Amino acid sequence: MRDPGTHRLGRVLGQDEALTLCKHLLTMVRASDSFGVWIEHTARAVTTLSQSRFRTWTVGDELAIWFDSRFGSGWPLRIATNDLDPAKLQHLVAQAIAMLVGPGDRVNPDDPIYNILQPRTSMPVSLWHATTARAMEAPAADVLGEIVTQVDAAHLHCSATAVLESRALCYMYEPGLTAYVQETDSELTVTARSLDGTATGWAGGASRDWATMTSGSLTVHAIDWATRAQRPSAMEPGRHTVILSATAVGQLVAEIAGAFSAGAVRMGRSPFSVKPNEDAGHHAWSKLGQRVVDARLRMVSDPNDPFGGFPPFYEEAGSETPGLPIPAVTWIEQGTLQNLAFSVGDIGRQWSEIPFSARLEPVPSATTVTIEDMIADCAEGFYVNRFGPIRLIDAPSGTMSGVTRDGCFFIKDGKINRPVKNFWFLDSPLLAFNRLMHVGQAQRVALGISQEFVQSAIYNNPPRGRYNRWPQLPIIAPPMMIRDWHFNALTDAV
Repeated sequence: MRDPGTHRLGRVLGQDEALTLCKHLLTMVRASDSFGVWIEHTARAVTTLSQSRFRTWTVGDELAIWFDSRFGSGWPLRIATNDLDPAKLQHLVAQAIAMLVGPGDRVNPDDPIYNILQPRTSMPVSLWHATTARAMEAPAADVLGEIVTQVDAAHLHCSATAVLESRALCYMYEPGLTAYVQETDSELTVTARSLDGTATGWAGGASRDWATMTSGSLTVHAIDWATRAQRPSAMEPGRHTVILSATAVGQLVAEIAGAFSAGAVRMGRSPFSVKPNEDAGHHAWSKLGQRVVDARLRMVSDPNDPFGGFPPFYEEAGSETPGLPIPAVTWIEQGTLQNLAFSVGDIGRQWSEIPFSARLEPVPSATTVTIEDMIADCAEGFYVNRFGPIRLIDAPSGTMSGVTRDGCFFIKDGKINRPVKNFWFLDSPLLAFNRLMHVGQAQRVALGISQEFVQSAIYNNPPRGRYNRWPQLPIIAPPMMIRDWHFNALTDAV
């Protein structure tokens, strides 16, 4: 176990420390009552700046422990502490067990779960960057100070948030399954706002290596859009050609993860569902093997993705038992649906996690263009910098709704003509990806804080597993030019 006296923010449990702690914790409960322990050690530093004046630096270091239990109610028991003193841990565990009521279910070694939780090997990944961990030792004041100077010089107000995080995850079960990963991540977002508050411009970036963050270019981008966005005019909604930034496309990709669930497809609750009939064959219920998006696109989830990557096993709050290894998966290739996320109960199928982290990109043979080239090739349409929160409206069609924000512009004759007021949209991203005109190079996008994270904080219920991520799991996406995008209403929201 670590020596609390030598602990520094950014340093989380190493593999030997985590495994030793897991073994020790399992001895604290009767083997017949608990057959697994999960550890999540998260250190996070958040530096914020608002209205170019107010700066805050908040830090957190939480060690959360869950027992995959069969005592009391049978629900997992959760303990949160930063103190690893064995005697104090023993006291906390004893207190928590005493609060649980009921005999619970005894673990049966003949239960099929014992076979699933036998020792398994996860693919090795490299998600740790010492530069990010070291940067957590002090607020990102220098970086944000430079941003403020640039934005103030443009006679705009500035808001910015820098988030740096290090994490260690460890899952251990009595039957032998053990999984561990150590990772870092970071995100920087910049918003420039006009002095009268009627126009904003936004830019953001995310990287597991803080040293690669380009604050200067993000600031220039935010200033540019905020300057252009002043005095917007209203225009008619309808079906229009749109140019979506990589961030806007990434927000859509993050919301379509559930469509790949084999269970949802079987129940007809996915755009990949097909109504079964007697003559359709074995795969009557899905569109596996059919083209579902433009043939220039592919979509993959790879724990070793160089732009982000993710733990190579299920996390708490995922779709299966935490710690079970997951493979790299090609979901779509040349527009054709290749795989679905099957559960451990689908015998004969390779189980995999829903693509909470994914890369949507052009196939190697596709011609890619820049956003500037897309604008030059647009006779009439709109540029969308990003969306606000997006909500799924209809699962079978994949229809979603959201509002543009922080930069929406009318394009005329290959040039940005003027800023416009924001639109609501009502469209299916998967259908829209079939109306692709141009595509650019993929990049990791900044997604900000998740709604689940915020809601957990509001209700004083600490988020767990993948919901306790800020930055969120990596999404990599390209900018796109799409025809007939459906704007269904106007909004006065900035």
